[in-house]
Amino acid sequence: MDQYSYRINAFSQENRYKLYEDFIEVSSNQEEKWIVNYANITSITLQNSSSNRDPDQYSATISYKGGKIQITNSAYNSNGESQKQNVQYYKFIQALHHKVASINSNVIYNQRGTKLNYLLSVFTVIFIVLALTFGIYYSFTHQFMGLVAVKVIVLLFATPYMIDYLKKNRPDKYDPLNIPDTLLPQ
Repeated sequence: MDQYSYRINAFSQENRYKLYEDFIEVSSNQEEKWIVNYANITSITLQNSSSNRDPDQYSATISYKGGKIQITNSAYNSNGESQKQNVQYYKFIQALHHKVASINSNVIYNQRGTKLNYLLSVFTVIFIVLALTFGIYYSFTHQFMGLVAVKVIVLLFATPYMIDYLKKNRPDKYDPLNIPDTLLPQ
């Protein structure tokens, strides 16, 4: 039986997940338990949520009729220290995909978030570029040449990073039996 447990922060209860033939059992230290049948799972979204602050962060969101389960590769001990559980997370997510794919062919496997979140990111990048462009125009027409130079430098520096962010975070589908390496810790 495959299982995985983690604590989302130092103040929360430990969550435990056990995979059975037809369902996943979810429980906490409070002995609260419930099951989710694989047949009721509607989607699984895997995401590499790495950042400068946390360079090795991965998460899985399992959506089912009636709710969602969020699982990450980071666990916290009672001292508040973050620990990576890369090997356990990797094995659990692989096993979960194999079990779900063998029972439920209607599951949608997404990578890197939702289309709505991506659309909001695109509009945010467009807004920032337009605001900086307008700021350059306004500063130029009102003879604030020092501000023009600063805004041009910011625009030239930030735009490639924003475009790279959009490319890396474009949502897509994946094969549950061949999960891309970028979605799981190595």
